[in-house]
Amino acid sequence: MASAAAIGRLFPTNLVMLCHSVPLRSMSTWRSYSLRKIRHFGDSSSTGYLYFSTSPAPPPDLQRLMKQQQENLQKQRREKIRSTVNYVIAAGLAALGLSFAAVPLYRVFCQTFSYGGTVVDDIKGKSVAGMKPVNNRLIRISFRADTAGGIRWKFQPQQSEVH
Repeated sequence: MASAAAIGRLFPTNLVMLCHSVPLRSMSTWRSYSLRKIRHFGDSSSTGYLYFSTSPAPPPDLQRLMKQQQENLQKQRREKIRSTVNYVIAAGLAALGLSFAAVPLYRVFCQTFSYGGTVVDDIKGKSVAGMKPVNNRLIRISFRADTAGGIRWKFQPQQSEVH
């Protein structure tokens, strides 16, 4: 293991190194050896980098740079949070709007496609007047007599099919 004096000779005293691969836990182990002059400063939780120097305090330019970097990271975090909140609010408002629009939209759907017990009205027989007869095909009409399970009525068609 290298001593603090050896590290001081390898790197100038006011040189600042960025170490991405050194976690904070290993700094505490390094301090237990004879590397007590290495001083940790800066916020490593936001960037994943450790800033350390053998000088007693970082240079003023570096302090200003680190402060700007920290402020930029905080601004980015605030923007991400604000963006997420905006998306959540928009999704909630969309869900609320769709819940109010669901009943009228369902009625329009049912009236358009004759679904759910609604009947399409043919005003003055316009759709029948536009139909053309097909004489070369056989048409089969089936009759069913279904009732709800709770009703005790029994119906049966007189004929099951007509051709």
